[in-house]
Amino acid sequence: MFGIEQDTKALDATLAYAFDLAWFSGGEPKLAYEEQNWEMETPLEKAIETYRLRLSSSHPLSADELFAMRAYLERISENGVVREHTHTTIAALYWHV
Repeated sequence: MFGIEQDTKALDATLAYAFDLAWFSGGEPKLAYEEQNWEMETPLEKAIETYRLRLSSSHPLSADELFAMRAYLERISENGVVREHTHTTIAALYWHV
């Protein structure tokens, strides 16, 4: 995103750890997946703040990264609005206790 990598490895490791914990505790963990798609329209200044918070949750952002993010969002905005299309897969882990 904007040439800034968001580190999601910790989230993947957490899911794997939870699976291992359930499995080695005698459970039979199952995974369910749901693909989701949505579109959002966000005012430019709100989008800048949203992306800043999202990216800074995985690592501190430098002044150059913040500048690049703002410049990118300003460039793609139309009439002060940023349009975003998201395609993601939600994974749910569950088991009987």
